Amino acid sequence: MAAQFGVSGFTEPTGQSPEFYASLLASHQLLGALVDTAFQVGTDRNASITLAEYFRVAGPDSIHLRQAAIDRLRDAVSASVSVKTGMVNVSVRLHSPDLAYQVLQRQLGLLNEFNLGTRRSRARAERLFIEGRLQEAREEMRQVEDRLLNFLQRNRDFRTSSTLAFEHDRLQRDVAMRQQIVTALAQSYEQARIDEVRDTPVITVVEEPTVPVLPDSRRVIGRSLTGMLLGFFLGVLAGLWREFLTRSRHREETEFDEFVSLRAAALDELRHPFRALRRVASVR
Repeated sequence: MAAQFGVSGFTEPTGQSPEFYASLLASHQLLGALVDTAFQVGTDRNASITLAEYFRVAGPDSIHLRQAAIDRLRDAVSASVSVKTGMVNVSVRLHSPDLAYQVLQRQLGLLNEFNLGTRRSRARAERLFIEGRLQEAREEMRQVEDRLLNFLQRNRDFRTSSTLAFEHDRLQRDVAMRQQIVTALAQSYEQARIDEVRDTPVITVVEEPTVPVLPDSRRVIGRSLTGMLLGFFLGVLAGLWREFLTRSRHREETEFDEFVSLRAAALDELRHPFRALRRVASVR
């Protein structure tokens, strides 16, 4: 199960790189949210299963069970970044294709929720900052406008004096600059308010998750190699065991033949005790 998405990191307020999102997909926070999610199984909408139940993990308590499920899920999730295109490829490999599809869909949904939450949090902080600065700028603009108004009231014929004309132009430029600052801050304030409630996704899904028709070829090859290696080691073990049994049987037969010979000799000596005494005497 795989999907591909792009990130407009240079134009969106989040400003995060594709590598950041690839790391986020395998982060403890996001994987933990997936483990806490109940997924539908089969056609019964009321039947659900968690990933801890699916992986059949064991642990002394719920904390260890959750961590074990996160570790198993981390092995099933992979994410990579294309250097040329900036696209992030993410895949989920489970024995159940339908469950893998649901996990990947939920993963993309959590990623989008993270982006929206991050963008709204930044927009809110920016709005509060601009709101305070806008109030200050408006107050500064009113003060400059009041100075210009007082100047005009005191000097109705300021054009007749070069000094007064210069002072008027200076106050006029100051008022114009303050007005531009207030206008720019007001525009930024409205944009921050819009960003705070905007719910458009930051990421663009290029290739939607799909259920594969055939199993993952890499997993099939891996299982084939594992089977070959297992068969090889079992064959070697069987050969060693057969050799061990053969040698054991041969050793037991040799020992048994020696035992039979010794027993026959002992019985013969018991039947002919004088023969045994003569043999001892001749030896002496």
